[in-house]
Amino acid sequence: MCTACATPDGVCAECAARLSDPYQLQRTFDVVAAMLAGGRLFAAALPGIVLFSLLDVCFSTVLHLLNTTGDVREFNTQHPLMWLAIFGVLGAILKTLPAQTSLALIVARAERVELTNFSALREGLVAWPRTVWAMLRWYLQVSLGTAFFVIPGLWLIVRLVYAPIAAFRVRKEDPLEVSHETLSGRFAEGLVVAVLGYGSSMLLIIVMTLFSTLVKAQGTAIAWPQFVSWFIVALFTNGLLNAFFYAAFMMSTHGSGRALEPMAWHTRPPRAQPSQS
Repeated sequence: MCTACATPDGVCAECAARLSDPYQLQRTFDVVAAMLAGGRLFAAALPGIVLFSLLDVCFSTVLHLLNTTGDVREFNTQHPLMWLAIFGVLGAILKTLPAQTSLALIVARAERVELTNFSALREGLVAWPRTVWAMLRWYLQVSLGTAFFVIPGLWLIVRLVYAPIAAFRVRKEDPLEVSHETLSGRFAEGLVVAVLGYGSSMLLIIVMTLFSTLVKAQGTAIAWPQFVSWFIVALFTNGLLNAFFYAAFMMSTHGSGRALEPMAWHTRPPRAQPSQS
């Protein structure tokens, strides 16, 4: 706090605002500010995100082993589109849990509440069915839009970019509608967030795939480079990308004038963290 706050008059208005919003999310959207806030949130929640990224790697291992079994490989060869859809659904179901659990830690840091890793896991489990249902509808809408007309599919990707965040943060409304309404008349904001978020994720996946292909052992066995690649991608998507999307969502919501309901924690109400001087 500043020197003025040391007086008997108490905390000044500027310091009070900073203490109530330490990551400066209650502001109009600014991509640089969203990236900086996302980075700080990621760093604050890093230990727990590392743990749940390892859970993500376990799910990736299960999917890999399933995809390389003899019967599944034969089915994939005969019905590639059908298997792609099935594999996508399985991935959405499994990968959503570590993502939402990591998001619980990020939201807790942003709202200055204490949340243990176990409590974050419980929050992720509570949000899991809702988020899976939202993401399945997201995949269906985007796939149909892209299959028939590419432009509507790309438009939907932008307008629904906040759906995974809204599925956790906003419990009383449909997350797809929340994303639509938040970006109503603010398409450019969603476009910037989608390009930076999804673009950086795709680039990292390509780099990590090339890395694992170049150095992993021959054959179908999972070698250590594959684990390293999965972990780095999981840490990025569950942690840094989630934090950036959350910061951008909060700023876009504030800028649109849309009032957010208070966060509905399903575990015991976390204790407020002490303010830092």
